[in-house]
Amino acid sequence: MLSFPASPTTGQQYTDSNGKVWEYDGVKWNISTTPGIKQFFGAKISLSTPFFLTDTLQAVEFDVEDIDTAALYNVNTPTILTIPRTGYYRIHASIKTGQEGFGASYSVDIRRNSSSLLTTSMSAYQTGVYDEVLLLNAGDTISIHSSESENIGSLEADTFLEVILQGYTFGASIVPGFEFSGVKATLQNDVTTTSTPTAITWASGDIDFNVNANAAGNVYWTNTNATRFTVYTTGYYRINAYFLTNTDGSSETYTVTIKKNGTTDVETITLGGNESAELDETYQFNSTDYLEIVVSNSEALGAIKQTESFFQMVRLGV
Repeated sequence: MLSFPASPTTGQQYTDSNGKVWEYDGVKWNISTTPGIKQFFGAKISLSTPFFLTDTLQAVEFDVEDIDTAALYNVNTPTILTIPRTGYYRIHASIKTGQEGFGASYSVDIRRNSSSLLTTSMSAYQTGVYDEVLLLNAGDTISIHSSESENIGSLEADTFLEVILQGYTFGASIVPGFEFSGVKATLQNDVTTTSTPTAITWASGDIDFNVNANAAGNVYWTNTNATRFTVYTTGYYRINAYFLTNTDGSSETYTVTIKKNGTTDVETITLGGNESAELDETYQFNSTDYLEIVVSNSEALGAIKQTESFFQMVRLGV
């Protein structure tokens, strides 16, 4: 007979009379010793009708709970998703502006608590996307704030926000397959480009997270090989990257190549001055493979801009 503790907290464990370990996920109790089963943990909320804006930033009130397996959404606080347990989460938002407005009259601010994750301007009748993995703490909130400078705009129906658990920190979960494994680096300084293809040297201050599920020491990036992100486990990886150039350079003079083992081009992107490109694909890599981001400009000028340009690799499975 099961006799779960009353008023459990998220992550609390319970051992039944048969020695089975259960864990409370914020909504329900789950068996924690079943290998090979990874339960979905996250939420998606959206708009069913246009949300009308003013010329002052305001939190978007979502009225549709599409998915919620972990009690992230509360109808009484419809502007936020609240993180129930510390871990690595994918934050994915799609913002669709209405047909009203002129030029880049829409402002969008995606926030973690009161801090901005992304601040951008949009034109009427456009779709903007934010899609990154972050380490979030229990109690953190995610929200979207928006305004329209002409006081006439709206966000369209199907604008959505979703937050999905990717995994816990090393040693934080007894559930097999729930340990997070990945790396993300964001440039904190511009990288000057020349006509010679050169791998970006990442500084320790560029590293947002650097976690391997196999062992605390087997990290993807090290100072010893500061240009490389090394794979330690053969498996499938999601590569998500964004590159922004400065205003120097003619059309297609920049080349950004994700190169494997110093010889194989995984992906090549060409850009002009003041242009951006995003990569979001899944690849299979083998143990000891390493990736480098190689950049150049055929006119021997320009730079890859800091703060917004990033590289992210997350292990999806083996």
